[in-house]
Amino acid sequence: MSQSTLLILYVSDTEASANFYQKVLNKKPVEAGPRFYVFDIGGEAFKLCLWSKADVLPPVDKHESCCHELTLTCASSEEIEQNHQNWLVAQGKVLKEPHLLHFGYSFVGVDLDGHRIRFLTQ
Repeated sequence: MSQSTLLILYVSDTEASANFYQKVLNKKPVEAGPRFYVFDIGGEAFKLCLWSKADVLPPVDKHESCCHELTLTCASSEEIEQNHQNWLVAQGKVLKEPHLLHFGYSFVGVDLDGHRIRFLTQ
């Protein structure tokens, strides 16, 4: 089995989504194409991919709905606050401002296609 895990988000506009995540993650994509972008967010072990919803095979049913949340861990509450600021600069929608939960300090946003992204201290 491969030593790498990919999380693929189906997006409406790959370029707009790539620009959004570049601002949020403060990283450039390691692969960039008109319909598919890859961000290295966990070294070689974990990559975030953005794939044009129109090009996904098999095609996505227009009534298909996913329930999931991508959680990105941070080393400190200061890093959470910095990611929150990056999110605001990227004009991402914030669902829950930075707050303390029983499992860590966190904030939750929604990207351009409605995917929930949580930033959480380890």
